[in-house]
Amino acid sequence: MIKHNNAYPVILVPGFASYKSNSKIGKIMPAIGLTAGNAETIIKDMGFQCHTAEFCILSGVWDRACELYAQIVGGTVDYGEAHSRKYGHERFGKTYKTPLVPDWGTLSEDGKIKKITLISFGFGAPVARLLVTLLNNGSDEEKSYTKDTELSPLFRGGYTNIVHCVTTVCGINEGITAFQALEEKIPGFQKLYAKAGIGIEFVKSRSEYVDPYYTAHGLSLTQHAFSLDLATGDDKKIPFTIYKFNDAQIEKYLDRRGDNIIAATGILEMTKLNNRLIAAPNTYYLSISGSVTKNLFGKITIPTLKAGVLFPMSLIISTYENYYDDKPYVTPKMHENDGIVNTESSLPPVNEPASAYRSPSRCNPGIWYQFPVENKNSFAFIGLFQRPDKFRNQIYELMKIISNLETV
Repeated sequence: MIKHNNAYPVILVPGFASYKSNSKIGKIMPAIGLTAGNAETIIKDMGFQCHTAEFCILSGVWDRACELYAQIVGGTVDYGEAHSRKYGHERFGKTYKTPLVPDWGTLSEDGKIKKITLISFGFGAPVARLLVTLLNNGSDEEKSYTKDTELSPLFRGGYTNIVHCVTTVCGINEGITAFQALEEKIPGFQKLYAKAGIGIEFVKSRSEYVDPYYTAHGLSLTQHAFSLDLATGDDKKIPFTIYKFNDAQIEKYLDRRGDNIIAATGILEMTKLNNRLIAAPNTYYLSISGSVTKNLFGKITIPTLKAGVLFPMSLIISTYENYYDDKPYVTPKMHENDGIVNTESSLPPVNEPASAYRSPSRCNPGIWYQFPVENKNSFAFIGLFQRPDKFRNQIYELMKIISNLETV
């Protein structure tokens, strides 16, 4: 156990690929830790409670924030009546019988509020930030649309002091250019990505559960039963099943720009989201960023060897620009990246107060604190091909900082 001022439970909020540590794949390769170990276990060994959240792989920011809340407090995911009607899916999703933090927001014996800490990665950053904003301010749209007796506590707001700290690691805070660039270079890429996500959820549904979110959206594989005649004269046939994608539903999913992960990561939708998000006055904010590119002669940005397996993706991001009005502008300032996330995007949001991090004692809630940009790719921060001792030290140092922030 390290010396600390607080020992709040930690919720790890993964990015694109999100699954619990006790799931089948999580036991082999944890979402946060990958080949270097399990961040959840490391934090537990330090004496803190820790849990890893899971999400539907194609869920947007709003839906993931609702899923995160349900996991922490337990119960059925409520996406909100107004939101679900607007985007054409069911209001309720999966039910979590066991809450991750059953006493969240209650008072301890010494009269202190029981809070949580959120450590988010990549796309988990806007999810964590939206959750805190909803807890603080609620949702005016949901309030005006739903009877108070049927309104989720998440949309009521008023929970202004139950999240101690939000840390974003390679967080998508201002939108990334990866999907925009890939769609231009590989037409139809976004549809292929959606199909891959559906395929992954299909495997999960057969082994663990069928998520209502996907059946509500029609994002499922349809079964077509066939039989193969062996032509043996004995009328022997071999039954088999072919699974097909529902292309019409995929197109509808992609058209719902405010409710899909592909659009949500982009500059346009993230700018809209940032106009709604406000740094909570009683919550600390830390930002950790990476860069694996180098600018040559002020004219061209190229990936370095630190990009590793993300070198091809880093190269696409570091050379992509757009000046046409039909898509968000992308200028050279967005070329620096960590292999997935534009470094510019992983810094604190431009519309919120920020400063350089110096020490826990010099941090104040409601203000972002940026660490020096590290020469690491996005996967390295979550443990891929990292030495276990270095990854463990990375988690240790971060927890030492978070647990020594003064309690508000």
